[in-house]
Amino acid sequence: MEPTLDRQQFRSGPDPERDLTFNVNEWRGEIWGVCSGAGIQKGYVVGTRSGDELRLGVSVLQEDGTATGAKVNGRVVGADGTNGSGIVLDWDLGPARLERSGWTDPDTAPEELDERPGPTGQVRLVEIDDDNISDVLRLRVATHQEEYVADNATSIAEGSVCVPRGWFRAVYDGDVCVGFVMLANFDDPAHKYYPLYHGWYLWRLMIAAQHQRRGYGTQVLGLVCGHIDEQGGPRRLSTSWSQEVGGPAPFYRSFGFEATGEIDDGEEVALLRRWPDGSPADS
Repeated sequence: MEPTLDRQQFRSGPDPERDLTFNVNEWRGEIWGVCSGAGIQKGYVVGTRSGDELRLGVSVLQEDGTATGAKVNGRVVGADGTNGSGIVLDWDLGPARLERSGWTDPDTAPEELDERPGPTGQVRLVEIDDDNISDVLRLRVATHQEEYVADNATSIAEGSVCVPRGWFRAVYDGDVCVGFVMLANFDDPAHKYYPLYHGWYLWRLMIAAQHQRRGYGTQVLGLVCGHIDEQGGPRRLSTSWSQEVGGPAPFYRSFGFEATGEIDDGEEVALLRRWPDGSPADS
């Protein structure tokens, strides 16, 4: 049985000067996660796996404010989860041997990965009510994404009391709840956010960790644009994203969002330049 790295924690100890802990996720050959320790404020790991061979990129922010990056090659060693597994890396940020020490969250087992062959083509945005709110509240993003995306309970609360009120929906593929999306429409020139986001604003988009990397995010954005078309107003959709390594900017850029040069509360403001049908969006 080929060992998996999915949602495992690896620790590089025991040297306290160079002791790093990695929370690693793997999905269909792609690896991502976070690292901490050894004077690191934040650290991110992304890369790919082919068989036992790893190709990773590691970016860290040291406590003194300096940034360090490295490209890492390595291999998976060990057996299945019963006997433990580990990885051996050739790199310059810490010890070579990383041994498995437990789950990313020691108190709860990770959600089962979505093993269906792919989205069914029945992805839809569903109004949230008494029948499905528990499904929505159970959803969680991957550990390294938690600082970028609020939990759904917080999003629903904010969307319910803020002005303008958020338009939010559960994302379903068939009968499986896979995510959550929320918009705001800043159409009042007197609103403080009107200068930055006049028109529709993509306030939240989350796809649960076990359903990620399956194309749901792109499909949801297409449905969002369809909703905006149905409203009959300007076709203008903006959002904002963290500029840190590991943030969602690459995904949004791949869909057609472009940075405007504006910064809002430390986040980069972006505008969708072309609609999914290829026509220019309203500026």
